[in-house]
Amino acid sequence: MSHLEQDGISGEVVNLIPPIVHILENGNYIVSGVPVTDEAALEHMDIPDGETCVEVSRSAVLALVGS
Repeated sequence: MSHLEQDGISGEVVNLIPPIVHILENGNYIVSGVPVTDEAALEHMDIPDGETCVEVSRSAVLALVGS
């Protein structure tokens, strides 16, 4: 999550709580959140075909990394 350091958030996921709703056998997380539909915001992202993104609150991310 090094890209979050620009916002003062660093660390590793230490709390497996929502928005994490499932952990796959390969160790990847499935998270829940409000789908991002703002076209202006999506233009700044490089989302691969077949994928989508969801909005996760700053407070939820801080809880995940134990900050």
